[in-house]
Amino acid sequence: MEFGTFITIGTYIGLLLAFLWAVKSERQDLYCPRPNCDACYKGNGAAYAQGIPTDQDTKEELLEKLKISCRYDINSVTWRRCLIFAILTGFIVALFLKGIPSGAHLLLAVFTIYLISYLMYEFYKYELAKPALRHVDDGINRLRDGQVGYQGEPDTESESEEEAPDINQMLNELEEAEPEPWWI
Repeated sequence: MEFGTFITIGTYIGLLLAFLWAVKSERQDLYCPRPNCDACYKGNGAAYAQGIPTDQDTKEELLEKLKISCRYDINSVTWRRCLIFAILTGFIVALFLKGIPSGAHLLLAVFTIYLISYLMYEFYKYELAKPALRHVDDGINRLRDGQVGYQGEPDTESESEEEAPDINQMLNELEEAEPEPWWI
């Protein structure tokens, strides 16, 4: 057996083992609140298991559990999902090619797919999930502070003449605010 063939077989076996490990770990994360737990079922994943409400929860505990449940995407393991996707896609592409690609070519393809999918996933997490979580945090803080709902009729004329906030001014302030770096 040539050395190149040995490397190719080793790469395929290594990627297959990495894929099986990642799928097993991801499955455990999706359905189990902690490793080696018997309470594994849909809706009890590690990223949000601590957010399951109970009848005994206080208002504060419920608000905290809401925050935990809303952060499932941030708390989940992105790199492992991307690894599963990259290896699966690499093997599927290898099946459709004429002949078996070398270990180096397959590894390069898997790495490229992984890098693209991971960066894309992180970009959307930063652009969509984090701003939504800021809204959730703001809403929960307003609930805690009692700043919600209708507060009653104004007592004086000066309060009734108070203008609603200018939405354009608020948007301009948001645009002028220094954005967070994309890698956070």
